[in-house]
Amino acid sequence: MNKIAIIGQSAFGESVAKEISKIRNVEISGIFTPYKLNDDPLFKYGAENKKNVFQFEKLRSSEAINEFNNLKVDLLVMAYVTDIVPMSIIKSPKKGTIQYHPSLLPKHRGPSSINWAIINGDKKTGISIFWPDEG
Repeated sequence: MNKIAIIGQSAFGESVAKEISKIRNVEISGIFTPYKLNDDPLFKYGAENKKNVFQFEKLRSSEAINEFNNLKVDLLVMAYVTDIVPMSIIKSPKKGTIQYHPSLLPKHRGPSSINWAIINGDKKTGISIFWPDEG
């Protein structure tokens, strides 16, 4: 059984979690959502499906890092993350970390990428999937 953790939020993060849950031999071991945002769709998905849901003010806190490392996951999936995820979390999973970002990077980097595509009237947008690192 492959153990996966998800860090994310919104309907975007929820959709990723739902798709991952359909994969055989995969268990979502933990879901990390924004602090005190209990109406977030990813938070609700985790709670309704009896997943371990974690909320920390900062993912850089020693408490968040320790809790993540205790899960001993094989893969981390980051789906619409607005907090800074420390490299100690990103490098922890045995098979690495994959990140989804709702824009065609490097355009519209940051937490409001969908908003900026709309504000700028972009005729074309998309999603970027990558292995995050120090850069």
